[in-house]
Formats: sequence, C-alpha cells, structure tokens
Amino acid sequence: MEYINVKTGATIVTENEISGGDWVPVGEYKPLDSLTNAVLKEILDEKGITYDSRATKTELLSLIEQTNTDAQ
Repeated sequence: MEYINVKTGATIVTENEISGGDWVPVGEYKPLDSLTNAVLKEILDEKGITYDSRATKTELLSLIEQTNTDAQ
C-alpha cells in the first residue's frame, strides 16, 4: 500500500499498515487547496477558529495552516 505524508508530501510503499502520525493512504489524501470554501469553513468551525465570512480561499487556507503549525 502507498502512503503519503500530509506535511512533507513524501510517499512510501509498504506491505504493512501505517496508522497515526502524518501518514495517510494515497487514495484518501485530499490536499487542502482542493477543498471548497464551504468545507474549509467547516474545518475551521470544528477547530473553533473564527474567520471573516467573506474570507477568500487563500485566507481560509492560511488560517488552517497557521493552526496546524501552532499545534506542533
């Protein structure tokens, strides 16, 4: 099975199942920039992050990435 690291973009192929961390199966990986504004807003809502309702996709992505960076 092929996995991708969602932070670095690195991929690996292994017969073993990987769980946790930043690794997800390639088939399940959806880059944030491929998501709609509505889905990005849902992610922000789930994280309890406030945003301007008129925010652009770039602004929404920035808020999500900033939160992910702060969490490390």
